[in-house]
Amino acid sequence: MSKLKTALLSTVVLGATCLSHPVFADQQGNAMISKTNYDSVSKTFEVIAQQSSNGKTIKQVDAAVWSEENGQDDIKWYSTSDISNGQARVRFNLANHGNHAGNYITHVYTNYADGSRSGVVMENTWISPKAPTLSLKDGGIRMSTDIYAPTNGTLYYAVWSEENGQDDIKWYADNGTGTTIADLKNHSGYGKYNIHTYVSQDGKMSGISCQDITINKQDVSYQINKINDTTYDVLVTNVPEYITSITVPVWSNVNGQDDIKWYTTTKIGEGTYKAQVNLANHGYTSGDYSVHIYGQNAISNNFEGLRVTSGFNVVNVSKPSAAPSPRITTYINETNTYPVGQCTWAVKTLAPWIPNWLGNAGGWATNAKTKGFRTGSTPRVGSIAVWPNDGGGYGHVAYVADVASNTRIQVKESNYAGNQYIANFRGWFNPLDSFWGGSVTYIYPD
Repeated sequence: MSKLKTALLSTVVLGATCLSHPVFADQQGNAMISKTNYDSVSKTFEVIAQQSSNGKTIKQVDAAVWSEENGQDDIKWYSTSDISNGQARVRFNLANHGNHAGNYITHVYTNYADGSRSGVVMENTWISPKAPTLSLKDGGIRMSTDIYAPTNGTLYYAVWSEENGQDDIKWYADNGTGTTIADLKNHSGYGKYNIHTYVSQDGKMSGISCQDITINKQDVSYQINKINDTTYDVLVTNVPEYITSITVPVWSNVNGQDDIKWYTTTKIGEGTYKAQVNLANHGYTSGDYSVHIYGQNAISNNFEGLRVTSGFNVVNVSKPSAAPSPRITTYINETNTYPVGQCTWAVKTLAPWIPNWLGNAGGWATNAKTKGFRTGSTPRVGSIAVWPNDGGGYGHVAYVADVASNTRIQVKESNYAGNQYIANFRGWFNPLDSFWGGSVTYIYPD
């Protein structure tokens, strides 16, 4: 241990040196002041004031800490009057100084119960920038750090692929956010990539770390799932980060590629993309379909084929019927007077041929029939479904959008589950299910 000279800061400029271990108090009975080593995990260190044997009673400790760079622009006072067993502790936290690396100065002021005060200059603490965390993300090498450059410096990353030496070396400056992306379009080749980190300060460049990351070429995987008779999901998985987008061309093998459609996928998870194929885009053709997978490659900067799939087969799919033209046109130009958001308003909006003033939804089939409209029990696209026993006794109506069978339809409607706007809320469902009241009648436009 080394003895530390102390003096009243009001009269003397401190120039003493302190180790990071406890030191003896001087003959004036001042406290022993020490500082722990910097903890790089918690990014903290502690200043400890310990009352010496038969020394003066500590009342309060104030530690001023700031980085040497740019003066005292980041000065922070750490104070405590919590004294336990003659000891007081304050904790420096790098977050209070913007998480910047640098040479940190610490002055400690101890106030005593007798009204006196002493001051100590501690040994500076050098906090170095650290090696970044490396990862592949969105077509680039991501370099992340939680300790930024000194306030008068800049972090730089030199990045190049091992292939062909340093022919593709590029320097990236950290913008102060702690995250820097090396776009793979600026480089070439698979395999090992070198990342060297430097800090530029006071006109000098100092090395921080030498790291590398390996980018292997990999094959994508896929699944093709049938959602319903006319819809298929193409799920592309195991997509590497250097592939920045996935596109899926699909076509029926009947008549070549006359119906080819390129589906843009949606990224739904890490390395996972999905496209939804609708047979309406292919004329509802039955038979075999081809599905290929293409991607935008950040390394080659090319749009390239990644995989030929086994495709899928469509058996006897029927083209949905189009809504027939209305036979009764008297009411088409009427202003919709049904309350906005109600099921009746939605149907009048979607099927303007239906008249106003048909009453509650439950009575629509009967009232429409008296006005000359045909009704029946078979669902048809463009017809109006009427559930007289649904809707808490008021009934419910909806516009039929698609039909697979008498027990499998899709509708557009409003005021379903409290949603007062028009949408297909239910997908495919059984209109005769007891949950909807057990019976349904359809009003036809023709």
